[in-house]
Amino acid sequence: MTSKERILVALEHREADRVPIWENFWGSTIRRWHKEGLTEDTDPTVFFGLDTQHHTSIDWTLQFPVETIEETEEYVIRRNANGDLEKSFKDHDSTPLWSDYPITDRASWKEHKSRFLWNESRVDIQAAKKA
Repeated sequence: MTSKERILVALEHREADRVPIWENFWGSTIRRWHKEGLTEDTDPTVFFGLDTQHHTSIDWTLQFPVETIEETEEYVIRRNANGDLEKSFKDHDSTPLWSDYPITDRASWKEHKSRFLWNESRVDIQAAKKA
């Protein structure tokens, strides 16, 4: 089966030759593989036999403005689009360290709940059609 066939069969709840496999590699992982011998022109998706990676992004965030709070040579601390305070390192990829959130109780949920409502900016329709 092709990736497209495999994914369509899975979405139709029918049996495929195998479960569709998708992976999103950190940039630091790809850079390490290049140092270890993976050629620059090798697509890891093809190399590992993964399935189609075309997707449409949907903005599921609370759509807060992103704001940099502190930046050093090693890391950046920012308020992300969910309003969370996150620390990310510059020299390697990892899960960010989250330390503060705008929703901590029922009252703050009620205050920000309307931020989840649909609006046109949540999906890039032209990019979705192209994908």
